[in-house]
Amino acid sequence: QALRQPGSSFKPFIYTTAIDAGVPLTKKWPDTAVSIQMHDGRFWQPENYDHRYLGWMTMREGLAGSRNVVTTQVLQKVGPRKVVEYANRMGIKSRIRPVLSLGMGTSEVRLLELVSAYGTLPNKGIHVEPLSVLKIVDKNGNLLEEAVQGREKAVLSEETAAVAVNLMQSVLDMRRGRDYAILNGTGMGARTAWGFRRPAGGKTGTTQNYADAWFVGYTSQIVCGVWVGFDSKVSMGSKMTGASVTMPVWAQFMKRAHKALDLPVENFEMPASIPRVEVCGDTYEVASIYCPKKYTEVFKPGTEPKRPCPDHTSGARATPAASGPSKDQKKREYQF
Repeated sequence: QALRQPGSSFKPFIYTTAIDAGVPLTKKWPDTAVSIQMHDGRFWQPENYDHRYLGWMTMREGLAGSRNVVTTQVLQKVGPRKVVEYANRMGIKSRIRPVLSLGMGTSEVRLLELVSAYGTLPNKGIHVEPLSVLKIVDKNGNLLEEAVQGREKAVLSEETAAVAVNLMQSVLDMRRGRDYAILNGTGMGARTAWGFRRPAGGKTGTTQNYADAWFVGYTSQIVCGVWVGFDSKVSMGSKMTGASVTMPVWAQFMKRAHKALDLPVENFEMPASIPRVEVCGDTYEVASIYCPKKYTEVFKPGTEPKRPCPDHTSGARATPAASGPSKDQKKREYQF
């Protein structure tokens, strides 16, 4: 029942809004120092958790790496009020202030509504109201009331929900150097350290001074959220992040829950209308046979690239892809 700041676990609502607005996952944003003028004339400089800037990156990298600067720019493009509207539609009932710090999760929410809202995505854009009382019987066993599940309401298109789910899988699955990503997903430890292998999406979250740590995630069958913190909203200590504190709890619970319920391993359903396009890893246009780096990306219908890669044509010489991450990249660690 407590209201707590969700930190970066609020970021998926910003990216879902952008996807629905037609922003492709391949759009590049500068992860660099920015200064934003506020309504009172003062300037605000959002910072990343690691106090580093990694240059241009895609929407997928921005969410998977929990980059505050990139997320703030995405938020500026779609508008804070529109993000609040989408968060409310998806299941957030608490009052959210439409400010540019939304990407850092500054407005307080309840764990239950956050989990409920996340569940809208793997449920093909259909939100289901949480329900805790399934039936009521009197002392003689007569059924007085019964409900199989909460009220349903379609709040997102199936295509938007599917692309958002695919995007959030990168939080667990993105690896630096694979598909030319420049960083690791913040939830990668669920795979590498805790052995949770089922297809899943989710998001870490950490608030200022390490007062709240979150991990909310889902498979196609279960959505689960974990929060760790003190009632008094004091710091848990340095580096007590969502990745280090709550993600291990989530991963172990999900492993045991799926096993206990004997649930089969299922992939997320991808509508046939979703374009899968092989894009150039440099230009993010449609890859040619001469592109040295290429990978497959998903798009909401109508947002996929159609122009052939302009940099690698039959008249251009393809250069070999880099053999691996640079020495500087290997030294970097990401956790938020």
